[in-house]
Amino acid sequence: MQKELSVSSPKRNCWHFLVILGVSAVVFFDGFHCRSLWTSGEDRTAQIAVEMVEGGHWVIPHLNNEVTLTKPPLLPWLIALCYKLFGTNEFSARLPSVLAATSAVLVIYFFARKFWDETSGLLSAVVLATSIEFSWHARTARIDMLFTFLVLMSLTSFYRAYICEKPSWKHFLPFYAFMALAALAKGPAGFLLPLLTVLVFLGLKKDFSGMREVFCWQGLLLFLAIALPWHMAIVFQAPRDKVTYFFLGQLSEWTGGKARRPTEPPYKYLVYLAYLAKGFFPWVFYLPASCIGAVKKWRQSRDAGVLFLLVWLGVGLVGFSLFPTRAARYILPIYPAAAMLVALVWSAARTPDAGELRRWLFRITVMVVVIWILLMLTFTAAVFVGQAGGAHIGVNGLQKLVGKRFRYIVTAPPGLRGAELVLLATGFVVLGIASIAQLKRKKVAAAFALLLLLALTQQAFVTHQVLPGIERYYNVKGFAREVNRQVRQEDDLAFIGKWHSWMRFYLGRHVERILPKDLLGYLEDNEGAYCLMASSAYDRLPEEQRLTLKTVTSCITEGKTIYLVSAKH
Repeated sequence: MQKELSVSSPKRNCWHFLVILGVSAVVFFDGFHCRSLWTSGEDRTAQIAVEMVEGGHWVIPHLNNEVTLTKPPLLPWLIALCYKLFGTNEFSARLPSVLAATSAVLVIYFFARKFWDETSGLLSAVVLATSIEFSWHARTARIDMLFTFLVLMSLTSFYRAYICEKPSWKHFLPFYAFMALAALAKGPAGFLLPLLTVLVFLGLKKDFSGMREVFCWQGLLLFLAIALPWHMAIVFQAPRDKVTYFFLGQLSEWTGGKARRPTEPPYKYLVYLAYLAKGFFPWVFYLPASCIGAVKKWRQSRDAGVLFLLVWLGVGLVGFSLFPTRAARYILPIYPAAAMLVALVWSAARTPDAGELRRWLFRITVMVVVIWILLMLTFTAAVFVGQAGGAHIGVNGLQKLVGKRFRYIVTAPPGLRGAELVLLATGFVVLGIASIAQLKRKKVAAAFALLLLLALTQQAFVTHQVLPGIERYYNVKGFAREVNRQVRQEDDLAFIGKWHSWMRFYLGRHVERILPKDLLGYLEDNEGAYCLMASSAYDRLPEEQRLTLKTVTSCITEGKTIYLVSAKH
């Protein structure tokens, strides 16, 4: 195995650590528990954990008292532990993701500091923390942030072991342990992404003797010892149809079942580039130059570290693009590699002989600041238009870009007041111009600090202004409170149509599923019975059936009206 010498670095300064914790506090911890669980998957995970605590379903996950096997239970286990410590609430549901994100930021700081320098470590950490997609999923009760952290730990553990002077199978055991935990978090992707990255990296280095040392039977045994027991338990304890779907049904969907269209256009395979451009904003504009610089560095100095980052980034993009099920959050595990590549460019620009690189950074920063300011000004104008009466100009156009939730942002009282937005937009312009000016004066550190301040300002704006507006779009917590006020605990409650996990989480009771044809019989046979249904199901009921129903209360959530009905007596 070809050995790589680690870069010696002085003891890290305390202020680096404080900067990282300060950025994490603003980006991850600030108000992460204030909004309700949205119906984007986090309500489902949170409710599975509730039923683990209340029903003792620790091995076989349950949702609304029914067996559900779509993902392994590592995240629900952690959330359930938080419920026991801090109570059943949004804080506990999202805490594992917040801690995983903070840990990931610290891990890449120590990793980049060890193999390059302290500046690269600090810049890597803050770039990762302030990228849009990463900071968003750090504040949600979804599996993606925990999965990202475990993949990061697996790959960094491998590289640390690989560059040891005399690596043995013992050095690679953490690689297998974290890979097994990633598999317990998100299934096969937990080991496929790290394994493919390592194989491609060793293949490009032509280090075939290294493969024999990395892929050892002791590591495989540790992997099976961690990942296999739960999978064996569901085989023997879960219903057969659920087990079949977990092992075979989902695999068919991922690899070309119902998710793949018969004639998928070629550009669909490039969709993750668009996802990366959106999710890694604003740092994505520096990524092409960073990759080019990393390739040059590999050719000149054979720096195995930059090759490893390039392979990590490339395998993730190409690998996920081959699967027909695509979402922006799937490529979160490649964000640490992208962050370190960008950080290496900014760190290299601080050297005296990096004049050409600084000129490139200047041009890119001008473009980034202009785009940033235009987006902020466009949003400000759209809010003014929306609050002035919801004119179609601006509001509808942006609604197509960011979804139907947008109209709840631009009309949200009392937030997003005009004076505050004008002040914020002015601040964006001032900070952006100041950053460009500092780069022009060759003060790279000051320019980066101003860009970081822009990113933190944006995050604070989203947390305290935008998200409260979107919260009105979901409106589930208040509706559940109203339902509990109308329906006593001893009364029967059912629902018709699509199941939403927030019903069980916020209502705190079992909600029975019934068919539309059984509605009248259910309400008449059970005194004090109620039923929840969306407007689509209500409108499909026959007119004579609707006349026998009493609408107790209703709300609009996700743009749909949900009714609580009972029988007229």
